[in-house]
Amino acid sequence: MASPDYIGNLDLRTWLPAIDNRHPFLPGSMMIGRLFRLFLLLAVLALILRWLLNRQQRQTVREFVRTLAIALLLSSLLMLGLSLAGIRL
Repeated sequence: MASPDYIGNLDLRTWLPAIDNRHPFLPGSMMIGRLFRLFLLLAVLALILRWLLNRQQRQTVREFVRTLAIALLLSSLLMLGLSLAGIRL
């Protein structure tokens, strides 16, 4: 009977995920790196939009983004209120 770790010539033990033993220099520095990449991406997108669009189109994009930001704030306040009231969705 064959070992359960082998299928033909394929060693299943090599398919196990590796353990990540990297330790960041500062606790939470991985999150800072993610936030930096997000900020960099948004800055590049803003520069591209500024370069490609004329003034009226940029104003329309600004109004759209502002409306989305207000909707996000309102939905977060609604979820906070529901959470404080004990209602879980």
